[in-house]
This record gives sequence, structure tokens and C-alpha cells, in this order.
Amino acid sequence: MGVSIAQNVAGALAAGSLALVAGVGHPYWAVVSVVAVLPPPGAKHSVSRAFHRMIGTTLGVVVTALVLLPGPPVAVLILVVALGQFGAEILIGRHYGAALLFVTPLALTVVHLTSPVPVPALLVDRVLETILGSVVALVIVLLVRAQARRRPELPG
Repeated sequence: MGVSIAQNVAGALAAGSLALVAGVGHPYWAVVSVVAVLPPPGAKHSVSRAFHRMIGTTLGVVVTALVLLPGPPVAVLILVVALGQFGAEILIGRHYGAALLFVTPLALTVVHLTSPVPVPALLVDRVLETILGSVVALVIVLLVRAQARRRPELPG
């Protein structure tokens, strides 16, 4: 458990700091990506989960662009939020990457509704910060795995 907490703290600090230094608009998205990708100790899905997060979010940003760039009315955006929530709930337990095709438009549409910023900047921030956080998490996972392989096994 201590390793998991240390991974999350180190990853969140690293990703958040890098996002702040890079000057992207939503540094907390990098932190969220780290926490979403880092597994409990010994879990096997961590590397694939990082790639699912990057690919699923990027494709979700494309879907979001198709929705937000034309500037639809608020009623359409509320429908997108509802469909995003439904799709996320249906898919999150089955395939994380596919769920992000719904989670991303849901999250970005809510952000757009609550604090509008230029849509292209919003989309670019989401992709960059998700990749940043996922890469930080992936580096941590690989470092922890390499360290575990170097440790001699204790006689049982």
C-alpha cells in the first residue's frame, strides 16, 4: 500500500509541476491522468491502461471537436452530457479506452458549459495534459517494475 501511495503522490506532483511549467490551461488534467493510470501494486493492466487513456482521450477529443466546434445550442450540449454519462457507465467496466470516447466529450462539454474558453485551446489542453500524465504514470510503473525485478526473492 505504501508503494501505491508514494507512486500517486510522486506522479501527481511530477505531472502537475510539468503541466504548470509547460503553461497548459488545465494542469489538473495531467494529475487526474496519473491517478487514473497508476495501478494498485502488482496489477497487470497498468501499461495498457496508459495507452488506453491516451488513445481513448485523443479519439474522445475528436468526437468533442465534432460536437463543440460548430457551436451548438445549450440543449444539444445537455444531450451530449447525458449521452456521455450513459456511454461511460455502460463501457467503463468493459473497456477503459472505449469508455473514454464518452467520458471525454462529457467532461469537456461540462467544462465548456461552466467556464467557456476557446474550444481549440480546450481540446489541445486535454490531449497534451492527458498524454503528459499518462507518460508520467507509465514511467513510474516501469521504474517500480524494474526495481521489483532487481530485488532478490526472499526464501519462502
